[in-house]
Amino acid sequence: MLGTVTLALLMKPVSQVPLLDRPEALIPGAIAILAIVVLISMWMIKLPSALRARKGGVLDPMQLEVLMPGVRPVIIDLRPREEFLGKLGHIRSAISVPLAELGDRMEEIRKESKGRPVVLVDETDQLSHQVRPVFEASGFTWLYVLKGGLRAWRAAKLPIYKAELASR
Repeated sequence: MLGTVTLALLMKPVSQVPLLDRPEALIPGAIAILAIVVLISMWMIKLPSALRARKGGVLDPMQLEVLMPGVRPVIIDLRPREEFLGKLGHIRSAISVPLAELGDRMEEIRKESKGRPVVLVDETDQLSHQVRPVFEASGFTWLYVLKGGLRAWRAAKLPIYKAELASR
């Protein structure tokens, strides 16, 4: 039955097929399809961060901002020092511990974090999730990753502190 109807429509001249003689009638449907594609694309962009977040505790930027005045977490910024001090800035009270220095500074972080949560931060959160097992293996239990990293922090329009590198 359906095949017969489809075949009948295909055999008609374009001027006799409903909607094809009035392309403007297709615009609302095309806009709806485009909107759905855009929404799915936006969701897919956030998907990798959401999948990484399933591995352990994460804080979104607003949760971290609310936590900061109270418990005052130790925020470990894993980006290169140039980025930490440069135009992209950093979160207030964050400690710059570039990945290359992490092994040498683990004891310093342990002393600093005594009885306080540790929040790992990088630009997107990908590096923080990769480094998380290193902290867990070192005995850190009160450990979080900033979901979406500093990109999400800036997108939430939360304060960023900048200290341009001195030129020498």
